[in-house]
Parts: sequence; structure tokens; C-alpha cells
Amino acid sequence: MEYRHGNGSTGVQQLHEALLIAAGPRARARTAIALGTALTERGDFQDAIGLLRATKQDLSGDPAATWSIDAAALLLAERSQGVRLPGQRQPLTGTARSSLASVSADRALLVRHDVLAGEVAAQRAMALVRSSLSEPSDDLSEPFLLSSAASVALWADGTQEAEGLAERGLEEPSWTRLHPVGHSLHAVRTEIALVRGDYKAALSASKPRGRPTGAFR
Repeated sequence: MEYRHGNGSTGVQQLHEALLIAAGPRARARTAIALGTALTERGDFQDAIGLLRATKQDLSGDPAATWSIDAAALLLAERSQGVRLPGQRQPLTGTARSSLASVSADRALLVRHDVLAGEVAAQRAMALVRSSLSEPSDDLSEPFLLSSAASVALWADGTQEAEGLAERGLEEPSWTRLHPVGHSLHAVRTEIALVRGDYKAALSASKPRGRPTGAFR
């Protein structure tokens, strides 16, 4: 994508066009998440949230797609100067309860939220995320599940487990380029390097791997 080569305006326009022709709710959700991430990266957070909300209205027939839009909005809100959206502590969507994959990822996101708020003990947090990881996931929920689990594991001093989860996520280019979890995954890898005193690795850990690729397949 040209966005990743520095021509942000052209890349964003291409993503807008891709969203218009995306076939099916899941393709629309993936494209909207990529576009929302691109807009947030260039400082247009309110536009990103407006876009995600508008897209969500068209996805009512697919609970997992709807859930992924809500999850992306929450992570982008955190990234944009710590903005928090109303109702963040609640399950992301009631309809997502019909999707088992969304349920497990939803639980992991909520545990991550409680960890950040200091409302859950490390042992309990790890038990909850491990339970979530043992349940089914899909292409929409798995990025959120892995990144949340990696963040919780790092907080709970499970450095090796956090590293494994982060590396799993970073192996998928579409998650590390234009997806909200890319920032979290790189942050976990950087923090692990800092904990180990490997400052050279910390500097390289925050950089995306490989050559620029498209935001979606």
C-alpha cells in the first residue's frame, strides 16, 4: 500500500475505495479497521471513529464483524491520547454473544482492561486469558485475543509466554501493518527487550518487520 511508503493521502483514498467495493460483512469490517487505523496514525481519530461507527451500522447481520469494529474502536481510542469510549468496561456487543470466537476475545479484552485499571490479580488474569486462548477463534477475533493475552502475560511477569504470544501475532503481516493490535504487539516486544536489558533489540523491536504490504487480503 502506498500509505506505508509515506504517501498517506493516496493510501487512505485507496482504502476508502476498497471499503466501497468490499464484498461481505467480514471483508468490510477488515477494510474499515485498516482505514480506521490509517486515519488514527495520521491524527484523524474522530474521523476514524466516525467511519467505524458508520460501517458498523451495515454489519448487523454478522455479530463477529460487528464485534471486531467495536474492539478496534476501543483500541484506537486508547492509542489516541488515552481517549476512553462510553461503556468500555461492558461486553463490546450483546449480539456478539452468539459468536464463541468473539466471546473468548471479548473476555481477553476485558481482562486487559481490568489489568490496566489494577482491578484483577495476576494469577486470576492469567487463568482467564489462558481459558480464552483455549477456545475457538477466527480471523476477525484472533488478533484482539492474542494481543490482549500478550499484554496481560507481560503485566503478570510471564515474559516468556508474552513473547510467544506477541511473536505469533507479529507473524501475520496484516495485523502489524494497518490494524490496531499492531501497536500493542510491538509494544509488548519492546518492553520485553527492555526488561532483559537488550536496548539494541528494544530499538528494533518497535519497527515493523519486512517490506510494506497491503492492509488486507
